[in-house]
Amino acid sequence: MRQRKNVTKFIKRAYRDMGELKQYKRYTKTRLNIISNKVFLLKNELYPLQPKKKRGKRDQQLKTTYTKKKLKRILSLLFRIGGKIYRKKIKKKKINLKKQQEPFTQNLTLHRLFRKFYLNLKLKQFKLLYKKYKGNEKVIIQQLEKRVDMVLLRSGFVRSLYEARQIINHKHLLVNGKIASLPGYMINVGDIISFKEGSMKRKLLKRLKKGLISKKSRKRWTNRNFKFKRFQNYKRKRQKKKNKNKVRATGPNYLEISHSLLLISLIEEPKLTAIKYPFTLQPEKNIKFITLLKKYKRLR
Repeated sequence: MRQRKNVTKFIKRAYRDMGELKQYKRYTKTRLNIISNKVFLLKNELYPLQPKKKRGKRDQQLKTTYTKKKLKRILSLLFRIGGKIYRKKIKKKKINLKKQQEPFTQNLTLHRLFRKFYLNLKLKQFKLLYKKYKGNEKVIIQQLEKRVDMVLLRSGFVRSLYEARQIINHKHLLVNGKIASLPGYMINVGDIISFKEGSMKRKLLKRLKKGLISKKSRKRWTNRNFKFKRFQNYKRKRQKKKNKNKVRATGPNYLEISHSLLLISLIEEPKLTAIKYPFTLQPEKNIKFITLLKKYKRLR
């Protein structure tokens, strides 16, 4: 195959020509490009014969979008093959899922999961804690667990953090008899959390009762006039076995909870062994991902 590597200025671009040129309206294709169009080339790689008129800055920027590297890549492949173009068989690569990830990727995934668990906690808030406590990972996690919205979720009164923040924003929550309108309000040891008397408190009490007693069992306690007492006793024994499987969320050891009065109090500072997450994070071992804030400033 004939080769000509003379660099010429053709519409202000360097190119290599191989074989005979053929014209199709306003586009040129070499013999090489005609053959390899099906395999390698894309439509954007074709270049026009006539230059475009300068209309503005936008048209000037389009000239730089022509890909020279792709053409060089095609030529280098053809030189190896010796003029014959064919598709090589694609070998399937087996991926070992058991293979351990790199420490950076592992820490970065944990960092993102950790922030999403706290409903996309802002980096600004996260970095302030990092500077305040001088990179001590244990203290940072303890301070995040002392937030009001997090204490409500751990207690079991609330199903999600969205619901907890809604209660706080609508000013239904009291801390030591005062309204707490911010979800990031930090609680100290000995503080008591309670709810305002109103419709919100009644809804929570109804929900907690449903968790323990089923609808069928309530009818038995309300309807006292039973004709068949023996049959009634048999049903009660059967129901007790079913209620054993029903469990209420008691909360961690560092919280004291009363379900009847809807009160929460923080007895001691939270420990890492008592904290649990829905994803695979062991705070006793994998806490070092917080140190990424110091090394990599552009984390999102």
